[in-house]
Amino acid sequence: KVLEEPKDRNLFVLLVPQRINLLSTIQSRSFILTLKWKAPIYEDEEVERITEQLVRFWKDGKGLFEITQKKMDKEVIKSVIFIIQQSIFESVLDNRAGSLEVFFRERITGENLWKLTYTLEHSLYMLQCNVSPTAVFEWMALNLYKWFA
Repeated sequence: KVLEEPKDRNLFVLLVPQRINLLSTIQSRSFILTLKWKAPIYEDEEVERITEQLVRFWKDGKGLFEITQKKMDKEVIKSVIFIIQQSIFESVLDNRAGSLEVFFRERITGENLWKLTYTLEHSLYMLQCNVSPTAVFEWMALNLYKWFA
């Protein structure tokens, strides 16, 4: 309530990873400043390969074991998650037409968007808590597969 009807000279600064996580009533009463996305931490061929294999898994439900049979690096998984977040964001804005953005554009609905963003944010949180990167990756991959199927 205090955000909807603030007293004079009150200023609130809200920082969120995605604006969509804020209630529309709060968004409508806010001055919104969008900051540039941070570049992926660890962008290389391995990140691209894992991202491509992950999308193939989401499309046909096969190949997850091939991705996770080797020990997975925490920074690589973080980069994969950041690339997925950026691609979801771009697909919602209809900005880029890369294969990942097209994949998300065809599958994202208002109903599953918040589930997707929650899953990705929770995956990053689990990595910060030192949960096994392979376990985090499998959990994320299977949860997103469930919503894309």
